[in-house]
Amino acid sequence: MRNISALTLFAILLLATLLDAFRLPYYARDDPYLQKILTPRNGAKGPNQYQIYMAREYLDEMEQYEDPHDTVEEFLEPHFL
Repeated sequence: MRNISALTLFAILLLATLLDAFRLPYYARDDPYLQKILTPRNGAKGPNQYQIYMAREYLDEMEQYEDPHDTVEEFLEPHFL
């Protein structure tokens, strides 16, 4: 029984890591600042670990300030319409 729970924990951690790896390119396509952070430097083939760390910090910071309203109409409806 102990092996099953350890295996389940490992699978969950692996899935979380993979989902986080796909999060950066998805958000970078719409955000020029994030694209600038992730641009490879000095002829590298991809961003280094520090750039990835900074991009994750930037995304975490932006999630705190996300607007809960998807559209302007959604915001205005309860107040003015």
